[in-house]
Amino acid sequence: MARQQNKLGAEELEYAASLYDASAALDEIVSGVAERGTVGFSELYRYVVDPDYRPDEALADALANDPKVRADLDALVRNSAIAAIPQAAAAADDAEIEERAVDGWRIRLRRVRAHPSQVWVIIEYEDKAIDLPHTLFAGDVRQTLPNSRDGRFQFRVAADSDLVKGLQDVDGEVFLV
Repeated sequence: MARQQNKLGAEELEYAASLYDASAALDEIVSGVAERGTVGFSELYRYVVDPDYRPDEALADALANDPKVRADLDALVRNSAIAAIPQAAAAADDAEIEERAVDGWRIRLRRVRAHPSQVWVIIEYEDKAIDLPHTLFAGDVRQTLPNSRDGRFQFRVAADSDLVKGLQDVDGEVFLV
């Protein structure tokens, strides 16, 4: 599914942040886990929409270990995505998934001939008039996208990387934010 990105205005962002922070505080009180640091909505929002934002240790820990923060991240990614690529159709054999596509978006994986341990990730889009994504979410991986050129993004990663595993996971969804 491809769509224009939801962009919160200053008032909506402030309101959402206050609701998120209040909900997180209430969850901590109810669960009795006060020693866990609270991750604020603004941190989570920046993590999703700002490709240059690097999470601090508290956010990284919360994303790895707190199912509520992870669920909040998933919901925020879904709501902010320009394109959401659903689960892949199961292959007839055990061959690796080399392509995923939806509504004007296509992600292809191609082995680098000179370095078989690397893979080209090629993201192509048809509509040149849309807001372009800056970040790819696949599985537990957040990948900043390079500048696009001629209707596509292209970059290399290790063939055994978590990003490639996330892109090839038939049960996983992929989001472009």
